[in-house]
Amino acid sequence: TFGDYPFASYTAVITDDDLEIPLESQGLSTFGRNFMRDDWDCIRLVAHELSHQWWGNSVTLGHWRDIWLHEGFACYSEWLWSERIGLMTVGERAEVHHERVRTDEGPDLLLADPGSELMFDDRVYKRGALTLHALRRQIGDARFFEVLRTWSEEQQHRTVTTAMFVEHAERVTGEDLGELFEAWLYAVELPPLEGVAAEEAAVEEAPAARGRGGRPPVEFEAAQISFTPAEQAFWLVTRYGGQLGALAPPPVVQAGEQWVNTAMAPYLDAADDQESELG
Repeated sequence: TFGDYPFASYTAVITDDDLEIPLESQGLSTFGRNFMRDDWDCIRLVAHELSHQWWGNSVTLGHWRDIWLHEGFACYSEWLWSERIGLMTVGERAEVHHERVRTDEGPDLLLADPGSELMFDDRVYKRGALTLHALRRQIGDARFFEVLRTWSEEQQHRTVTTAMFVEHAERVTGEDLGELFEAWLYAVELPPLEGVAAEEAAVEEAPAARGRGGRPPVEFEAAQISFTPAEQAFWLVTRYGGQLGALAPPPVVQAGEQWVNTAMAPYLDAADDQESELG
């Protein structure tokens, strides 16, 4: 759906400590052990942080005012994953969060430039995702996913702006989308969810896309890896070209009190050292 995975590898590290929030960086996400549950609030964060490899670490904002290009896209990725694994559809989650944003009594927020105080307000995440859903409903599934795939490919490892995304969407679709983006990005009032409704197809029913060099794009499926008899970690395991595990995270190992993905093995201290050091 998004095109080829933009980096050589992806590693997830689970700390032995609880963390307030997960943290992603290029090719790496870190989760506290308190997120190792199989409820939606934890599942969505795995999808969210992984999607930042495309939307944030590869295609990167040039100005902080464009933060929705990271967080709105990552939030929409959560909704796509929800539908893919048989939970709420994208449309259902859009309706729920549209109502929550509509009834939020926080300070006025302008999505295209929320300012430093509201930059990480939850409405930036949800309204950003709703903007993408409004775009999808207006242009249809096929052209919507083509917009995302070509955006990630053409802007791979580049800095971008909101104006660049608007121009890209109009170029790919051949439509004037100024009115839609003006309402969702540059007005405080939340627009209704309307437009030419595209069929709410599951992600696997989206048009097949080809990545660079004609290779299939990366897809994802859920897997569980046991940490201890009493605990399980929920992971997204990559499936590349239909071959499960071609880009899958290696098995986890214990280093002292920490469980660490073996992709980090070169950074571990000597095997008899009871503490691990991540470089």
